[in-house]
Amino acid sequence: MAVAMKERNHSAEAAIRNAMFRNNVTAKDIEKHKIMCESTFYKKRLTPRLFTLEDFWKLNELLHFNQYEMELILGRRF
Repeated sequence: MAVAMKERNHSAEAAIRNAMFRNNVTAKDIEKHKIMCESTFYKKRLTPRLFTLEDFWKLNELLHFNQYEMELILGRRF
């Protein structure tokens, strides 16, 4: 069970990092758009279970997650 949680955290972190790269967004941009402060974002990105669903929706407005990334983040298929 712990391995599955670690793998899901890694998948979510990779999906966020991928979307940031694809959209040329930095943590400073996330803070500038008033989604969350830069240090909080780094902390939550390394431990994705700390994100709330509201955090993901706000990030989605800026990062435009694709279907695959959403599946990685939420840990299920739609």
